[in-house]
Amino acid sequence: MDKIEFHNMYATDILFLAELLSTPSITASLHSEPISYKELTDVYEKHWVNDEDEKHFIIWYDNQRVGWLKVNGLSGKNKAWLSMLVIRADYQNQGIGTSAVKFAEAFIKDNGFILVGIQTTIDNKKAVSLYEKCGYKVIKNNIFNAENGCKYDAYVFEKPV
Repeated sequence: MDKIEFHNMYATDILFLAELLSTPSITASLHSEPISYKELTDVYEKHWVNDEDEKHFIIWYDNQRVGWLKVNGLSGKNKAWLSMLVIRADYQNQGIGTSAVKFAEAFIKDNGFILVGIQTTIDNKKAVSLYEKCGYKVIKNNIFNAENGCKYDAYVFEKPV
């Protein structure tokens, strides 16, 4: 899929990210509330822009922003995490998520790690299916504490790179 590109995230991408993270189907799958442009700008400026432990990418398809990919654990050893992957609903099921996982794996490997970890809630069937299709294995069940205070059953996946 040569129409897919991964660009470093910048402040100019925050409006897109706020729109993405306010989409009802996405907030439902992430068990989150919509987040405003101002809130995301504050998080970006206070935390993300200078955090050496994580890297954010905006996913472009056919010259349009269509998703967000976040990798973290970059300050550790051996294992880094694909900690967020969100694709606009109208661009799902087109191979973009698979390409994003492969991109994240290559990025993680290129940065000296040997394992990729992922956690997602068990009820996020699209994510579970994607990670299994990409060769990830469940290594344990976990509890995900959502920002709304609720707890959800989750899988922790792992794969060598």
